[in-house]
Amino acid sequence: MRVRILCSITTIIVFLIVASCSKNNNGDLNEKKVLLISKKWELSGLKLKTDSGTVIEDAFTSLPAYRKDDYLLFSPDSTYEYNDNMILRIDSTSKILDAGRWYFIDGGRSIYMRSEIYSTTYNPPIILELSPTKLFLETHYPDGSVTWTTFKAQ
Repeated sequence: MRVRILCSITTIIVFLIVASCSKNNNGDLNEKKVLLISKKWELSGLKLKTDSGTVIEDAFTSLPAYRKDDYLLFSPDSTYEYNDNMILRIDSTSKILDAGRWYFIDGGRSIYMRSEIYSTTYNPPIILELSPTKLFLETHYPDGSVTWTTFKAQ
């Protein structure tokens, strides 16, 4: 009888722990989504590691002016846009550079992004930092190269 009671209590405790963890993960994802969506995330930094291992600490400064003010928008309906801002690309007919669908993967650690313009799925960036003012992403590519991209909220 004692063994059954102990097993029942253990089962209830395990269930409560699992249920509370699931609730916290959903809460964390909702918090991340709230931080990510409906903000204009302007490109503010870029660091690269090439496939040969060379690291370029500040690749942002060498970007053309029209790239330095590009921004990313994540919407609540799981769509995204990557847009030209004030300084436009030469001969550009649209401010929208890319658009598609997004959602969190890996328990909210990464972002799945599928372009509807280019019909491609991007390598999912890992979220290194997400705050009300900063989005910092790390993206790994099959050739071994890596990009670290920083966006600031506008």
